[in-house]
Amino acid sequence: MSDQDTPPPRVRNGGAHWCDEHQRWECIKNRKQSRGGGRCHSPAVTGLDRCRNHAGVTLELAEVQGAAMDAWSATYGQPAVDPAQAVIGMLNLAVFRANFYAGLLEEQVLQAQEDREETGDPYGKGAPPVGEGAGLIGHTYSADKEHGIFASGEAIRGLVLLEGQERDRVVKYAKAAHDMGIAERHVRVAEQQGEQLAGAIRQILDGLNLSPEQRQVVPQLVPPVLRALAPGNPAA
Repeated sequence: MSDQDTPPPRVRNGGAHWCDEHQRWECIKNRKQSRGGGRCHSPAVTGLDRCRNHAGVTLELAEVQGAAMDAWSATYGQPAVDPAQAVIGMLNLAVFRANFYAGLLEEQVLQAQEDREETGDPYGKGAPPVGEGAGLIGHTYSADKEHGIFASGEAIRGLVLLEGQERDRVVKYAKAAHDMGIAERHVRVAEQQGEQLAGAIRQILDGLNLSPEQRQVVPQLVPPVLRALAPGNPAA
């Protein structure tokens, strides 16, 4: 077989079995003898090594566990923690990002309001005023030969979406931790760590006096670095 014919290496998906016949990751458990026995060929829940029927928990909880394990696998190359550790770790990270984005969003709203009061046109190009929600809603633009570039509509700003998505993740992972029987105090510790870390990072950024352009890249740079230091990371 030539190098061109050699199939790419299979990356283990949470320990699931790769089935060449069906070309997918499948459950590692065996079927009941009443169903013919042999290995179960049902698709594995993403991030786990079992299907929805063999997961031992509700499908909703299995999918959250799998998502947490899949995030760790994608970051570190292989699952290095059990589902409980992964869920707590992802909860910690989600709380941090939700609070961090909320701080940036508050600054964005205040800055947009100041710009609006000073210039009456914070977006330039003759855009109509957005009102008190200038930091939450921005204009979309169109262009033609007759009018040039002009505001054609409104859209939710990216930081608003990021903050809302992380709030949803906090709820999802907190509920998963509860359903898995993880002690409430462990959940609260994870939430407190995330909140404290977000406050510390914001204080550091305020002290650095970053430009608006530099602050825009912070949400992309900081979370991956912090996740690499999270409990359960083999490199930590």
